[in-house]
Amino acid sequence: MADSGQDADAAFFNLMHHFLATTQKGDGQVGRDEPEAEQRYESRRAFRLIQQIATGYCWEAPPESAWIDVCCHDLTKGGFSFFLDEKPTFERLLARFRSAEPISVAARVHYWRPVLVDGWGCVIEPSRPSVGAISTVHQAKSKFLIGCQFLRRF
Repeated sequence: MADSGQDADAAFFNLMHHFLATTQKGDGQVGRDEPEAEQRYESRRAFRLIQQIATGYCWEAPPESAWIDVCCHDLTKGGFSFFLDEKPTFERLLARFRSAEPISVAARVHYWRPVLVDGWGCVIEPSRPSVGAISTVHQAKSKFLIGCQFLRRF
């Protein structure tokens, strides 16, 4: 008989599997070239949904006022990335993934870098103009892409 911790772990695994199975890259492809500094070892999927984070928390429950909405960028079994307007000043965070039963996960910042984000939420790489970049460049916004590694289910 499984205990509640194992049930919660199974629910988290199923949620991540569901997100990964139902999301697709904007260009319809599974992989793309990424800067090596991000050190991606697993295939990532586009995950352009609004989720919540509480920065600076990792081992204790934050107050409800600590949660902020962020636009996520991509997701894998081992982590996720999201955009912020400012450079991160934190190393740890809690992420709350909305589903029928929200799941919170402790994570650490693995990398961050400044980026330009187009009107569709896609990163504009300066060395590789994307299709339609001319029409969307005026809508591009400067953001910071923050990549996180999952530490544990919270």
